[in-house]
Amino acid sequence: MEFAWVAGTVCSAGVSIPTTSVVNGVCHSGTLFLSPTGRKAYWIWDFLSFYVTDLFLFTYCYGRRPILVVIRRQARVVAAHSGQASNTAQDQSSKIQTSVIKTMTVVSVLFVVTYAPVIL
Repeated sequence: MEFAWVAGTVCSAGVSIPTTSVVNGVCHSGTLFLSPTGRKAYWIWDFLSFYVTDLFLFTYCYGRRPILVVIRRQARVVAAHSGQASNTAQDQSSKIQTSVIKTMTVVSVLFVVTYAPVIL
C-alpha cells in the first residue's frame, strides 16, 4: 500500500513539476517536455509500468499459481477428510476454480477497456 502512494506521488511530481508552464495565461501541466524523445521515453515507461505490468500481475495472481493452488490444496484436504464425498468436494473445487477464472477474465478485460483510453 505504501508503494502505491509513494510511487504515485514520485511519478506525478517527477513529471508534472518540470513539464508544467504557463503560456499566454494558461497553465499547461505535464505537457511541455523539453524534447520529443523525452516525451516518448516517458510514455513508453508509463505504458510498461502502469499498464502492461498491472495486466501481467492480474493474470498471474489470478492465474494458475497462487489462488488456484490454494483452492486445489483445500479441495484435497476436504476430500481426504470426507472420504466418500470426494466427488462433491471435487465438484465444489471445480466450481470455485471456474469462478476465480471468470473473475480474473472480467477484471482483466475491464482494466484493458477502461484504462486504455487514459494511457493511450
